[in-house]
Amino acid sequence: MGMTFRFCSLLAVIAPVAACSTGSDEKYRITSIPLPPLMDSQAGASVDDAIQLARTLQHSGASGEALSVLRSAHARYPDDIALLSAYGYQAALMRQDALALRLLQRASDADPEDWRVFSAYAIVAERQGHKMEARQAFSRAREISGANTASLNNFGMFYLLEGQTSDAAAIFRQALISPQIDKDHIFLVKRNLAVALAIQGEFEQAERLAGYSLPRALENAGRDEIAAFMGLDERAATEDLNWKPHVADASLGASKTVR
Repeated sequence: MGMTFRFCSLLAVIAPVAACSTGSDEKYRITSIPLPPLMDSQAGASVDDAIQLARTLQHSGASGEALSVLRSAHARYPDDIALLSAYGYQAALMRQDALALRLLQRASDADPEDWRVFSAYAIVAERQGHKMEARQAFSRAREISGANTASLNNFGMFYLLEGQTSDAAAIFRQALISPQIDKDHIFLVKRNLAVALAIQGEFEQAERLAGYSLPRALENAGRDEIAAFMGLDERAATEDLNWKPHVADASLGASKTVR
């Protein structure tokens, strides 16, 4: 879900889009994907110590060691919500998708108001081809988070890859006017919007936003072409166990960037 969550990886951003209906008035809960049981592991440190150590290890590039620390802590504290979230997010980062889905599902059951869990779950579900689950989880994340730019960006990227470029553009625009957007993310979100506009053939506006020329082959591009241009094969859940937003860079495949 490290979508460096390059796909989420602002984790955010925009204009309202209709949320996907689940056919019920009940709040969406993650339940439908069958998942294998979690593996037992050796007991570890306290929850706070384990999460902090894992964060330090991840930042130093020791992703595997970070996962091991969280796995050990989870064996000792299997029901701790913060640990379920951190362990699930790290598993998503390491592309251990079945484990990530299981942990994030449990975290969402324990705290159904944490949009970050639903957003991360949605990215992993999308990566696994569970489109309806991803759509529902993205919708729930957006419902909870409101104008949070990370949640909006993730949802916009999902629509973009699904070929719903008008909805994607609307969401990216909403992100750009959100009072919650970080000034450091504005340029990257504009580039995401630029790709959405280019796919619709609006190259003049797209290139003003991006600051460079975009390949005309983007017009009416399909999912594979879009994913290749955006470098989404390298995406991961996040770069930070502290849920630090990371902006998806739609221009990854561009040869020239003007900042």
